[in-house]
Amino acid sequence: MESSVDVSVLAPHGRLRVIPFQYFNGAVNMALDFFLAENITAQDDPILRFYGWEPHCLSLGKHQDAGFINRVQLVKDGIDLVRRPTGGSAVLHAHELTYSLIVPAGQERHHQIYRLFHHILAAALRKLNYEVQLHEKEVEGNYLKEGQKTFACFNRSAFSEIKYQNKKVVGSAQKLFRNSLLQHGSILLSGTQTEVLKYLSVTENEKKGLANALHQSALGLKEINSRKMTAQKLSRAIKEQFACSGVNSIYLKNTAYDELLEAEKMSNQFII
Repeated sequence: MESSVDVSVLAPHGRLRVIPFQYFNGAVNMALDFFLAENITAQDDPILRFYGWEPHCLSLGKHQDAGFINRVQLVKDGIDLVRRPTGGSAVLHAHELTYSLIVPAGQERHHQIYRLFHHILAAALRKLNYEVQLHEKEVEGNYLKEGQKTFACFNRSAFSEIKYQNKKVVGSAQKLFRNSLLQHGSILLSGTQTEVLKYLSVTENEKKGLANALHQSALGLKEINSRKMTAQKLSRAIKEQFACSGVNSIYLKNTAYDELLEAEKMSNQFII
């Protein structure tokens, strides 16, 4: 067990439901996260869901300005565009593993949960021979006021980050619901997210400057260690690390038919 981890913050009863890796389109992915967070009760176990995006998708934070987006290029390339229920900046969901964590009554512990998940994730990555580090610092200012500079999620810092040689490997965001906490994020399997700039309506010189910044601030797992890592293998390693960290009962339970049906009903609200 990781001695410095108090997993009761996340799973006070020692149980965790894991929804195995599945592909959905962007709107359904966001609707599923939203529906699960809206409907979880205090008696339910926390949920850890793993997923991918088919087709690839650009997501914006809840309050992020969509005026910067080149919609014509998105349509031309077959890329979906959605708005996340959480905050944060833009992410191009392509070569990654995405996770969501839904914790009942987690609002008051949201900073602890954010740090705890990153602690467990960093430990899982290190076991897979990715020598990442956990960085924590106070973040000042409002990223929304910085416009294009912080358009991309992987070009700005949060208070707890997983990094390799000071480059961000994971981007996460949270939303507090009335009775729960939703945290979801992207773990880059490859690339530096510079592809996101293709869909930003700015000059080529501005894109070059932003691309240089992303090269300096973000990194995928393939760039750390050239061996192939799949979303399925990484999700299994994270689940195993939760067990090593003291979650006594971890069980697999796929997205139920009624959960998916209800999510599909509300999915249009996440399309921009």
